[in-house]
Amino acid sequence: MTSLDDLHARATQLSADAAQLAADVLAYQAHQIVPLPKPPPEPPPAPLVETLLDGPTRLPPNQLGLSRGEIAEAWYGSPSQPTGFWTTPTPLDQTESVGTSRLRQHFYTAGRPSGSGSTWGQIAAPFEDSADATCEIVCEFPNNFDWSPTGKVGGIVAYNGGDWPGGAKNSPANCSARFIWNKWGSEPLWGMYVYSQPDGRDLGQNYKYDWPTGTRWEFLLGPITQGAPVKVDVRVELGAPGAGQDKITAYVDGDERWSRDDLYLLEEPGMLNRAYLSMMCGWDGNTGPPSGYTSMFLDRMKITRPMEA
Repeated sequence: MTSLDDLHARATQLSADAAQLAADVLAYQAHQIVPLPKPPPEPPPAPLVETLLDGPTRLPPNQLGLSRGEIAEAWYGSPSQPTGFWTTPTPLDQTESVGTSRLRQHFYTAGRPSGSGSTWGQIAAPFEDSADATCEIVCEFPNNFDWSPTGKVGGIVAYNGGDWPGGAKNSPANCSARFIWNKWGSEPLWGMYVYSQPDGRDLGQNYKYDWPTGTRWEFLLGPITQGAPVKVDVRVELGAPGAGQDKITAYVDGDERWSRDDLYLLEEPGMLNRAYLSMMCGWDGNTGPPSGYTSMFLDRMKITRPMEA
């Protein structure tokens, strides 16, 4: 007969065996459990922006020569033209619609005297006054584009009365920042063309043009891709007038190419308020014009500004 002491000893052993088994099971499970990878961190939220102007759309399809009203409808949805809207020439006789949302700008250069511009298409489209705004342009230079030494595409303008900031003129409450091309070397390069205030500094990059009523600067941004649409953006942030704290940042296909935050864009109070297409090409007396004509395409000119979250 089993004694109580034997039974107690067997119960104690069974309890110890059970505890060991539980420990072994836990150890086995710990070996088998593979920690799940941590999810990647959430990207920062995209900045909130408000669209102030966007086009072209609703163009009369496949038409050479566009009236000022047709251009206004392509950006504003109505042929009614807001105050400050203009085109040069009127009508845009060498601007052609491709479908209903693309423009083709022809540059007829044959027979033009050296030192003059070619035919051109200029559009000044007002938007709501802003101290911080970005102009996005989507354009294309075909593979057979006949480059002149220089030419303009467009950008953003502060116009608050007085001289328009272009054509070698400017006024204290005005400025402009436009994309241009430069073909003085072996390949065409993007440039940022800035009309600022004459603050007496040499900004130390590329070219400087001084005029009695303003200062023009050109900053080179790198090669131009041909044969496919390219997106260029210029953001202008105005500080206090005359403080030397204005900022311009230029992007090509999302890549920041140039930025400065020590510019004197305005001497007197003013706001950014015009999108400016200035599609034109020119040359100097040393090179002469290309022959015949060439053309570029415009798919978009859009203005946005930051919104508070």
